[in-house]
Amino acid sequence: MKRIISLILVAVIACSFVGCKGEENKTNHTTDVEYYAKLGKIPEMELALGASEDQVQKHYEGGRPADDDDGHDHILELNRMEGNLTVRLDAGNVLYYYEKAKKDNGVSVLISFDTAYDFEVGIAMPQDVKNAISAEGTLTDATSEQLFFLPFVEGDAKILTYNFDNIRLQFVFINDFLSATVLTDTNNWTD
Repeated sequence: MKRIISLILVAVIACSFVGCKGEENKTNHTTDVEYYAKLGKIPEMELALGASEDQVQKHYEGGRPADDDDGHDHILELNRMEGNLTVRLDAGNVLYYYEKAKKDNGVSVLISFDTAYDFEVGIAMPQDVKNAISAEGTLTDATSEQLFFLPFVEGDAKILTYNFDNIRLQFVFINDFLSATVLTDTNNWTD
């Protein structure tokens, strides 16, 4: 339910910023995306690829205050969902996945529905990301397999993919606006 509300919120925010996009053209991107991706990190997140389930659980132990500017207290809690082959740790705006058979290798997929690598959800567009990363990325139509973490997608979904050795970094755009960032350790995750 939280993801559905988040997606609706992203769509509303994206629509409200369409008229303002030309005014805020961020060409001075300072985050070294490739550096952090190769480390298995999204700099806005405290945990990285390879974190154990215990580390993730401890990070959210007792609930963590959400970073929100609306003046209300929000507590993030971690929900654990176990599938046949994978485990999903859901903190609302962040998802952690690992394969059961490779549990000792820790988290294999990080997904952020919030700002990642200094790209804001609902504002950043594919060209913004391409302009900030010197490596060659590939923009393709998204498949349902690639969007396994979303319950449904309304609109045009595209994925901008960068590969750095065994790390795959993907930016998910719905109707041309950033909706999620996915960081995957391809040695420990089976597509």
